[in-house]
Amino acid sequence: MTELDPELRVALGLDSQDRLETLLDSSAPPTGVARGLSTMVSDAVAGFVVPQSSSFDELRHAIDNKRRFEPVRIPAAPTLAVWRWLGDPRVVAVDTEGCAVAASIRTAPHERLGLLLDGRAAKAGVVVQRAEGTFVISNIDGRVQVGRVVSPQLLRRLALDELLNGYETPLWFRQVAGDLLNSTAEYDHAAGAGLCARLAATLDSDPRATLGRLAQESETPASRVASWAVQLDSSVLQGLAQDVATELDAQHEALRAARMMAIESDPGGRDVLRALCEQRDDLESVLQVLCAAGRSDLVAVVRTLDRDATNAASTLALLGPLEPSARLAAVRSTDPDAWWGRSA
Repeated sequence: MTELDPELRVALGLDSQDRLETLLDSSAPPTGVARGLSTMVSDAVAGFVVPQSSSFDELRHAIDNKRRFEPVRIPAAPTLAVWRWLGDPRVVAVDTEGCAVAASIRTAPHERLGLLLDGRAAKAGVVVQRAEGTFVISNIDGRVQVGRVVSPQLLRRLALDELLNGYETPLWFRQVAGDLLNSTAEYDHAAGAGLCARLAATLDSDPRATLGRLAQESETPASRVASWAVQLDSSVLQGLAQDVATELDAQHEALRAARMMAIESDPGGRDVLRALCEQRDDLESVLQVLCAAGRSDLVAVVRTLDRDATNAASTLALLGPLEPSARLAAVRSTDPDAWWGRSA
């Protein structure tokens, strides 16, 4: 949601340093009203007309006469309830029960629905604070965007050299881990940290020095990442957990696609499977961070994907060998049970 309308950003009092992690970007259905072909909504049965310039009192009256809504589903924030009004999908309602409204513009309360955001004639938005984080919901002509506010100070960022600190790793590892650590996305940054924790010591080109460091009980990349992880803010951990859930859904879908392409002898399935293997390795690295921070509860959820992938191994093998990957080869040598390493 980095493209949140600048006027709304200012009106809602968002700090210039606050980054918005996109959770939803949904346009209004292409009805005549939503396309701008009409400036009012009518309902012959209910017998009311709502001009686009109507007041909120008139809008509330119209909604009470036609109280039909459809949910706007936000998989990454399932407890955040947003609905579109079927009378005009450019009007949405946000359930504000159990949360604090920090700022809003072009909104009005409704005693049963929470807060109405009228995006028909002006830009509407609200900032709500919930236990799992702070969210921004905007509505501009029916385009609903939902973002989670991520304050930079909540995540102390790690540098590759800080993590390795003397460990000599291959160039490919430095490139992959460095790119992940330099990403602005918390999920990617955690994946880079977890990758260092999992593989850096085993890839050290000077194993005698590694053994010496271990004998002296000096810090390792894994211990540095663990020390960093236990200090992560609870909102960062919650955000990472939600990212894991979103990523897991996407990887289940990719696995189904790769399996179907294998059955249909589609050579493009090799690219899909290769990308899935690397994404699964990123997920393993994020799990490493979350487990170090005390969130091992997510491991069992991820293992459902692993079981499905293992069961599909014979079918996926029909795709033939994947393009060689130093990263996946390293996974195969350090964790023979990891299906994404065996697949490469």
